[in-house]
Amino acid sequence: MNLKMKHLMTALIASAAVGQAVHAQEASSAVAQDTKQVEQAAGGMANKVAGWLDKLSDSVRTLGEKSEEWSKDAATYKDQLKEQWPSIKEQFNQKLSEGMEKGQQSKEAVSKWLDDTFSQERINKAEEWMTNFKNGVTDNVVDPLVPYLLAMRYPNPMDEWNQGYRREYPVSIKGMDRPLQVTLPLSWNLSQNLQLGQNEFMSWRSESGTGQYVVALIETPTGATVDSIVAGLQKARPDAVTEKLPNSQIVRVYFPAKTDAENAVYYYAVPTGDQVFTVCGEVLRSKDEKTEALNQRLQAESNFFNAVASNIFVKPAS
Repeated sequence: MNLKMKHLMTALIASAAVGQAVHAQEASSAVAQDTKQVEQAAGGMANKVAGWLDKLSDSVRTLGEKSEEWSKDAATYKDQLKEQWPSIKEQFNQKLSEGMEKGQQSKEAVSKWLDDTFSQERINKAEEWMTNFKNGVTDNVVDPLVPYLLAMRYPNPMDEWNQGYRREYPVSIKGMDRPLQVTLPLSWNLSQNLQLGQNEFMSWRSESGTGQYVVALIETPTGATVDSIVAGLQKARPDAVTEKLPNSQIVRVYFPAKTDAENAVYYYAVPTGDQVFTVCGEVLRSKDEKTEALNQRLQAESNFFNAVASNIFVKPAS
């Protein structure tokens, strides 16, 4: 974990620890107390946080293994697609760009390119899977080609979301008798290889785990409140812009990138029942991308990240 994110996690843990001992409306003033006391509170929670995150990672990793019971052929094809995806995406974007210049000819060119790249049989099978999915036929084993077709068809995650291609991830959390439900586009996948951190985050990433959009669920110690989480975030970044989502108790804190080495991030304090969770929506920096352009890309996806945060919940007992 880089130094900046280590300081941020310390601030979050400290604010939550203090929040256990004070009423919610007093959280901001409590976090502002003597620095030494805050550091002691953070240190006291560190081991608990690490243990909780390990269990969280295991629970979601187990879920991923159960939902990807591939045949040998499908598993091999899935690995091939993942390896070839950067080149495939580049070729697709090139064909699309050429087609936009040539008008109607683009559809035929892109269609032929798809057939040459994937084979008609593979495309038909993936299209059938997507049709069944839209018709309510449940199948935990996603066709290997589906995430990539969706990523090409809906490069904007909000479009895929609005089309109904979504998947729920039930995340088992210690101390909760029912899992936390996290909903994400179908083309996304679990990913733990992020610049934000390593084992400290359970993350999902666009384009089957290779894209530039990320959602991360960050562990929040028991006793935290929306106010204490926000206070911790503001302590880490006093310039952060805080906003309450409409018709909601969710609070979003905006961390714009300030240097060419940072990504742009939204943090959300999400109350669900008697617990609060911290969710991160992040846009990763493209090669040579300017900071202003990166921040604009995050803001352009604000509706999507807001939708994800607003759809995190614990299912009622049946």
